[in-house]
Amino acid sequence: MLGNYFVLNYKFMGTKFSFFILIAMVFVACTNDTKSPDVLQSKMAKAISYNDYYTAIYYAHELLDLDNKVDSTAFQLVELYLITKNYAGAIKMANELLPNANAERQKQLWKIKADAFSKSRDYASAITAYDTLVHLDKDKELDCLYEIGVLYFQGRSIQKGMEAMQKVIANPLSRTTMTTIRSDWGEDKVPYYLAALNYIGYVQIETKKFLEAEAIYEEIVQAKIPFKLAEGNMKLLEQRKAQLTKQAAK
Repeated sequence: MLGNYFVLNYKFMGTKFSFFILIAMVFVACTNDTKSPDVLQSKMAKAISYNDYYTAIYYAHELLDLDNKVDSTAFQLVELYLITKNYAGAIKMANELLPNANAERQKQLWKIKADAFSKSRDYASAITAYDTLVHLDKDKELDCLYEIGVLYFQGRSIQKGMEAMQKVIANPLSRTTMTTIRSDWGEDKVPYYLAALNYIGYVQIETKKFLEAEAIYEEIVQAKIPFKLAEGNMKLLEQRKAQLTKQAAK
């Protein structure tokens, strides 16, 4: 009887041991499945669709851990860094990808670098990035020149900003190529020519060169294109002139 008990118990323990091995194998299989590139790619895409960018970044890193040569995932990670305001991360990863990037991808990476430098207020580096982009992508020359002008103004290099905007105005395509400008007055879609004129006009207002500003805004009015930001600056011009007159009368 006792011998039979040990035999039965041994068989039971063996069955129990086999059962745990089976569970462990299933767990490992499931774990491996959740780490597969297709599953991770799907999860990353879903996170992006929900604007859950930090989760998407996590899955992008998981994918790159499996294969760090997947350029499409690495490029998505650069974009995600930019969206989440990790500008240093976006710049660093863009620099890592640039040496092996094709011509089209180089344009995209330099644009990201320019945006990242600009948003982190490293104006000098942003201008350098846009200068590089001008040489890589002639189709974006107007856009780059305009952004360079804006960056010079933001960095308090007024004369260089004026020169950049004059280059925009001198470009024949500036009268037909449109750009979108967002401001406190709303959104304007205007030719680069008018956008550059408005910027110069605003600088003339701020430097109290009211006659020059009046001439610029008269030219903008003659274009007969709705431009809310320019209209706001024209009101500002009238206010500044009135203040000057009031001060002179005292």
